[in-house]
Parts: sequence; C-alpha cells; structure tokens
Amino acid sequence: MDNSTFEVAQAGPYSESYDGDRYSLKLADIEYFLREAEKASQHAREALAEPDERYWPRGFLASTILGALLWRSDREGAQAELASSERINRERLEGGDEGYMPHIDLAAVEAIRGEARAACRSLRAAIAAGWRYPALAGRDRRFESLRTDDEFLSLVVG
Repeated sequence: MDNSTFEVAQAGPYSESYDGDRYSLKLADIEYFLREAEKASQHAREALAEPDERYWPRGFLASTILGALLWRSDREGAQAELASSERINRERLEGGDEGYMPHIDLAAVEAIRGEARAACRSLRAAIAAGWRYPALAGRDRRFESLRTDDEFLSLVVG
C-alpha cells in the first residue's frame, strides 16, 4: 500500500465516500501493517465497540489485530482477545461457513500463539476456500513466527 492510500484512509472522519462500513477495523489493519501500534490499538478497540464483530475484507477480526498488538506487552490481554477470535472463527466454521475469512483469521491467531502446524493447516484451508493473498502473509507481522517454517514458506511462495 502506498502512502496516499493510507492518507485517504486516515483522513476521516467517517466518510461514506471511503466505504465507511468497518472504517475503524480497516484503519486498525492498515496501521498494524504499517507498525503504527498506538493508532492500530485505538481503532481496533473502536471496532470492538461495534454491536457485532465482523471481519475486515482481508479476513481479520479486530480482536485478532488487538491480540497481535498486545502479545508482547500484555500476554493475558492478548490471550483473551485471541480466544474471542478463535471462538468466533470456530462458531462460523461449525455453522457451515465455507469462506476463507474464518480460516485465515484462525491461521493468524494460531501463528501469533506460535502454533505453527495448526496455523499452516488453517492457512492451507483459507487458500483452498479462496483466499488470494498468500504472498501477503509472508510480510504480515501476524505470521512472523512462521517466517522460517518450511511448510509456511511453501504456502506463501506458491
């Protein structure tokens, strides 16, 4: 993403012209990717305050973003956020959701926790369900614990 895209997203306040739906979640994901931790945390918390937690179109929940942000500084808080994400993902999968979103978010949760085999299984399932961005996972900090894992590398390289 180039800086102009980020500037448009950051311009706020809420704007229908920038697809205001899930605006805080979108900003949190962009800011997390750009290592803007404080802003990402603020926007993830705003997204969590919405009536129902939904995925950002790339497939991540606000609780997963916040769990990743908290992982090093507040392990207990991070675990709580990741447990919430895992519960939502598993409920969606058990309810018959055949899309990629619960799979890719679950892969991120497992990667953040350092569960390499489970994360790779979920990543493989996300790709099979139509997730089109495996190369992006190689640069996504949510998956940094897997960057030297051979199975992960074979999935993100193609």
